[in-house]
Amino acid sequence: TPVALAIEISSSGEGMLGVVLNREFKGHDQFYDVQVDTETFVVMTDHRSTFESGDRVHLRMTEPAVVVNRN
Repeated sequence: TPVALAIEISSSGEGMLGVVLNREFKGHDQFYDVQVDTETFVVMTDHRSTFESGDRVHLRMTEPAVVVNRN
C-alpha cells in the first residue's frame, strides 16, 4: 500500500532507487508515482514533502509486505 513505503532523497543510499514521475495533492496528503526499473509504485506522504517530477529517490518498506500475484 502507499502508506507502507517511505520516499527519501537518493543520497540516502537505502532502498530501491527510483524516479518521481508525478505528484498529486489530495487534501493534506500527497501521492507520488515513482518508477523503479519497470514497475511504478504509489507512495503517500504528508503535505510537507517537496519531491518533484524527475527527482531521483529511494523507496523503502516501512512495514512487512505481502506479495500478491495479480493473475
